[in-house]
Amino acid sequence: MVKELYGNKKRTKFAIWGAGRFGRFIYEQLKNREDIIISFFLDRNPDIVGKKIGEIEIFPLEYLQTDGANMADCVLVSFPRGIKIYSEFPKWRNIRFGVVKDRVFQDRLELKDDLMEDSNIFWVTDCDRPLMQTMETNIVDYCNLSCKGCTHFSNLYHKGDMVPFDTYCKDLKQLSQHVNILRFNLLGGEVLLLKETIINYINTTREILPYSDIGLITNGLLLPKQKEDFFLCCLENNIVIEVSEYMPTTCIKEQITEILDHYGIMYKIRENIGKFMKNIDLSGKMNKYEAMQECLQGGCNFLRKGKLYKCPFEALGNKFFEHFQLDIRLQGGIDIYDKGLDWKELIYNYEKEPVDACRYCAKGEWFPWESSGSPAVNDWIVGA
Repeated sequence: MVKELYGNKKRTKFAIWGAGRFGRFIYEQLKNREDIIISFFLDRNPDIVGKKIGEIEIFPLEYLQTDGANMADCVLVSFPRGIKIYSEFPKWRNIRFGVVKDRVFQDRLELKDDLMEDSNIFWVTDCDRPLMQTMETNIVDYCNLSCKGCTHFSNLYHKGDMVPFDTYCKDLKQLSQHVNILRFNLLGGEVLLLKETIINYINTTREILPYSDIGLITNGLLLPKQKEDFFLCCLENNIVIEVSEYMPTTCIKEQITEILDHYGIMYKIRENIGKFMKNIDLSGKMNKYEAMQECLQGGCNFLRKGKLYKCPFEALGNKFFEHFQLDIRLQGGIDIYDKGLDWKELIYNYEKEPVDACRYCAKGEWFPWESSGSPAVNDWIVGA
């Protein structure tokens, strides 16, 4: 990376893509730093191109392909949902792109001194790799809360059922070599049932995905029982803990928030989950495209045992069919070790095309949430 000397300091040259409120907010944070030069702004709006913010001129995007190519080592993409223009980055291969995440502007966050290590910036490490907005995986299949009609079928699994750690590491490393992942979620089942082992998953995930957002999805019941090293691990690795607030969680919600606030851990709470939805149609005659459009799990790409699935149902649904001895088996999943895969084409089409499992997805029926120790097939199928 080319850097200019400034006294005894090296200065990295930055351009800011987006000259609106978000871009100006970033500029105000960086303009007086001795390790950074703000070389120029970029914007598509012809009404502001040629104008200045402070002393910094606004250029059209094409400037990166001419004189601007030698005027910036890095470009910070700074406008809401900036990740949407990811596909345009490969046009300028000698410049590193970092997308400032929306929460910086929404929550008025300060960027870190070391921008390359700031979890609020998604650095694109390889523009040739396609981008997946979200990816998730079960690291444990069983649960301590037997929710009726669980969408991951956790109440059909037995204690100890999980994807082996070595398999998880191998699969995630393979995936990371072919795609950039904006958000990666660790879930289950209940992830905290892994006890001390959860730290290994967190550390490894961050090592493999240094610039991705990493979420830990939990019902929160075991959070107050975690040791300090767990919370310090989450803090060090910039983990966002997402708590699903079921009725039992509500009883200890204040205790949960107090401990997370104490350690300064980022968290979100999905409040007052009072109902679930069932949507399995055993006929397999649903319109796949319509089902995909209405799916509440749309965009929940799922990694499991060497395969990439469109949603948790495609990955885990056979557990449901096998448990209730139904003569149905889902066919699907993309083998991530297939050397013939065209990853760009795969990711481009994957979000637009339905899969075989979609024909078993009907319009959902809501029912009150409850914990049930005796799962029945009617807990999942519509019209029952």
